[in-house]
Amino acid sequence: KNKKKNKMSSSQLSAKQRREYKELFNMLDKDKDGKLNKDDLETIMTELGMKPTARQIRDMITECDPSSSGFITFGNFISVLSSKLRNTSRSEDLLGAFERLDESKTGSVPSLELKAHLTKWGSPLTQKEWKAMLAEVNCAEGSLFNYRKFVASMTNTS
Repeated sequence: KNKKKNKMSSSQLSAKQRREYKELFNMLDKDKDGKLNKDDLETIMTELGMKPTARQIRDMITECDPSSSGFITFGNFISVLSSKLRNTSRSEDLLGAFERLDESKTGSVPSLELKAHLTKWGSPLTQKEWKAMLAEVNCAEGSLFNYRKFVASMTNTS
């Protein structure tokens, strides 16, 4: 149906959230020109102890800059940040479900045990869907299934 439904717009944010996002944006906007550019991103990432490559900076701007202007506006910043936070929440929900099977909290569960749960309970996975899950994390049936890697790949988080 409507793909924009998943995007959180600035009108869906509470006044408090909008103020917090604006405060963060203003803090990141080192040259105070109302937009974030590669220099702003590089400066803040360096201050945070990161050593971003030129490509990483360019990729960040590309992700947040649908008009290819070379900078990030506050509106685009809200949209991308909201999306990232939504993915983080979804990631935490999925991890929680897998962790119920992982009593020792190692990040992996026996794939045959997982298969028994996923192909018999709730909305059971088909054999094809099960094989796709294994392939997603390069897991052989019968070995340990790395659910943290799986969740990260499914939610685009790391």
